[in-house]
Amino acid sequence: MKKNIIICLSILYPLLLFSQSHNDIIIKSTIKILKIHESSLDRLSPFDEGGMEKIDRLNRKVGEKLLEILKMPEVVDFPKDSIPFFSGQSDDRNFAVFSWLENLGGSFKMAINYFYWKNPEGQPMVKEINMEVDVASYGNVIDLKDKEGETLYFLIGGGISCNTCRFEKALLLKAGKTDLEEIFSFQIDYRFNNDIPGFSFDHENQILNYKFIEEECEDDEGENCWVRGKFKFNGNTFEEIE
Repeated sequence: MKKNIIICLSILYPLLLFSQSHNDIIIKSTIKILKIHESSLDRLSPFDEGGMEKIDRLNRKVGEKLLEILKMPEVVDFPKDSIPFFSGQSDDRNFAVFSWLENLGGSFKMAINYFYWKNPEGQPMVKEINMEVDVASYGNVIDLKDKEGETLYFLIGGGISCNTCRFEKALLLKAGKTDLEEIFSFQIDYRFNNDIPGFSFDHENQILNYKFIEEECEDDEGENCWVRGKFKFNGNTFEEIE
């Protein structure tokens, strides 16, 4: 019996090593392909002949390749910042964002986002964000601890919605076994102005501040109105405060 177990292990162990190294090879070769796609997207213009179709096709290829490698078990220990289209990750390295502009022309700059996380069982998960719901471009990820000591992931993203328009969006997410739970979401829309900060986050006090000029709102002196507010993290979500 013992001899049979040893024989089985001697057969399975090399196969396991081959499987792991095979996926590592796939990840590394796919990264090379993604870098080529990234370079091509930088060069292509939606205003060239057939440009929009080429960009759209390449965007789909990038998404397919990212999904392919981000779902592999080996990617858990793989440096995410070495993967093209990486834009930020959490301090605990369990959550990462991959984001790039769709670049199909027009003044509305829509971003394509893939959120990666390692679930409680240590498995890699990835979610493509629905562009009909969210087109903000996300970068830095902020780790926040809830009252139970679990890590939540706070993101601030934004984009351009017209030639003179900008929007910013704040998200607080909880990573689950199979999906991401949206705990908090808040968006502001405003016109471009060098004096407008939009969102700012006070790390020490865990307060999200926002400030922008409301369009079509004039005071007695004929100046635009400032809209200000703040949200404080209470250990579960963000609540608006005075």
